[in-house]
Parts: sequence; C-alpha cells; structure tokens
Amino acid sequence: MNPEPIYIAHSDPALRSGQQRIAMADLAPFGLDGQFEQLWFGDIGNGVHEIRCVPFHVYGISLLDHVEIRDDRLYALVKPSGHRTLRALIRPEPNGVSVSEMRQFVDDLAARERLLVEWNGDRFFAVDIPPGRVSAPLGEFLLRNQEAGNLHWEWADSQEFASSR
Repeated sequence: MNPEPIYIAHSDPALRSGQQRIAMADLAPFGLDGQFEQLWFGDIGNGVHEIRCVPFHVYGISLLDHVEIRDDRLYALVKPSGHRTLRALIRPEPNGVSVSEMRQFVDDLAARERLLVEWNGDRFFAVDIPPGRVSAPLGEFLLRNQEAGNLHWEWADSQEFASSR
C-alpha cells in the first residue's frame, strides 16, 4: 500500500498577479519519493510559464525561470532567469537564540538587502538572489550559524532540474 502523497505549498508566493496558476513538481528525482511541491506560475505565452515563487525543494530552478508545464506538472526548464535560490533549515533549538529570533533576523535582513524570502513553517526558508547580487550580510549570517550548528543551508542549483516524466 502506497502512503498518501505529501504536498509542500507556497502560502505566500514572492510575486503575485491576477494571472497566476499552480502546478506540481514531483520531488522524487531529488530523493523525496511521494512528495510534491506546489509552485506558482505566470503564463507568458506559447506554452511557457514563469516561476513566481522561490522554490523550497526543487533543484535547478529559481524565481522567474521559464518552464514548460504538462498535465499540471513541472516538466522542463526552458530558460534560466539568472536568479539563484538559497535555502536553509533552522534547527529546532538553535544555540543561544530562539527560532523566532532567527526568523526575525532573516526577515529584517531580507528587507534591508531587498531580497525576497519565503517561509515554509517556522524553520525552513528560501531566498531569491537576483542575477549579479551578492549579500555579504546574508552570507555571514549563514556561515556563522552553520558553524554554530544552528542551521543547514544549500544552493538550489547544486543539482540540475530533473522531471519524473
């Protein structure tokens, strides 16, 4: 008997418009069998869609990338936007600071740096890094807290996009 699928949703997508739709990305190619990420897209014509959220779990795609959707599933990367996705998971009990303090710091830092951030729960976040942008304060925060054992982070482009096709 197969367990029920798990869906990861974006309750507050980074970019909103009146012409958005959702589609699923199968996370099995990334080692998360039975899990699907619900992503937001804008239709830009000719069967091509633009990603309007900062992906939490899908590798190889980022905000504003152009993609192909088939049967309400993310199928292929058509054209990268040049954006990068950085994502991190905060430990349940970080050393010397609370989860809520870390979350507030991330939100404040993102606002100061003019970066888009999305949260999945209280401890998991994804940050959009536009082309050519470097955020030294964000990098320092991540490295300092990884060394302290407070979080783990990675770049979403550390693997290429793969569809379950």
